[in-house]
Formats: sequence, structure tokens, C-alpha cells
Amino acid sequence: MAIDSRATWNMRAFTSLTALAGFLIMGVSGIVAYVMPEGRVAYWTDWSMIGLSKERWNDIHTMSGLLFVAAGTLHTIYNWRLLMDYMRRKGSAAFALKR
Repeated sequence: MAIDSRATWNMRAFTSLTALAGFLIMGVSGIVAYVMPEGRVAYWTDWSMIGLSKERWNDIHTMSGLLFVAAGTLHTIYNWRLLMDYMRRKGSAAFALKR
């Protein structure tokens, strides 16, 4: 399969994939945060998972959440017209009078 030399950067696709990556990373780190020991127990036992401490998992969760919110906001901006068209179509269909 040949690579198209006319291929351009698609910011909408990049934003969607970034939102997906942020969501998946946030989901995994959220599950880890759910199963990690509470407070001092994690510190006393020197708890870690996949070589990352409780603080690092919390940092990953926070940063992936910020990434997800930023990418989700850009995704909404890039697709605003499509979203509004969809809402108008569904709204008019829902309120259409039937004989």
C-alpha cells in the first residue's frame, strides 16, 4: 500500500484520538486508584504497581483527566456544527405534529 504524498494533518482526527487516549489512561489509572491501599498504608508498605508509587498514579490520573477535558473541549468545538445539525434534526422530529 503506497503512502499518499498529498496526505495532510487532520486536526479533528488527532483531537479525537487524543481524547480517546486520555479517556483510556484515565480509566486505567482510576481502576488502580480504586484498588490501591488508602493513605498511610500505601506509604508504610511502600506500595507500588508496575513500578509506580501511589503519588505517580495520582499524577497520571490527574494529567490524563486534564488531557481528556482539553481534547474533549476541542473535539466539541471542531464538531459544533455537526452537533447542532443533529440536535435540530432530532428536535424537529420529536416535536413534529402527527396527523
